[in-house]
Amino acid sequence: MVNEEGFVGDYAKKEFAHADPQNARAALTYAVGVHKAMQGKSPPSGSREKVDLAWCYADLSLIEESAGNENLAKDHMSQAQQILSGLGMRCPVSRLLASSSLF
Repeated sequence: MVNEEGFVGDYAKKEFAHADPQNARAALTYAVGVHKAMQGKSPPSGSREKVDLAWCYADLSLIEESAGNENLAKDHMSQAQQILSGLGMRCPVSRLLASSSLF
């Protein structure tokens, strides 16, 4: 199951980087669902899964912001920041996104 979680996360990231916003949104939403389902079965074994989930939320935030869905964008970014804060990361997601190789 961890392989599925990693696979859908990687796929979602590729969709975000290369696909149209609707396909990227669908892939990221699916990846969030898989991450959440895995958490329900067993807690994440490491921080990688949590960071992947945070990135899915951050990417969804960017998609929603560009679509004019400000409230949903803020909700997704808040989820990402909460996950990263739980891991002890103090750097705001917006600074991480600004330094991302995708942009």
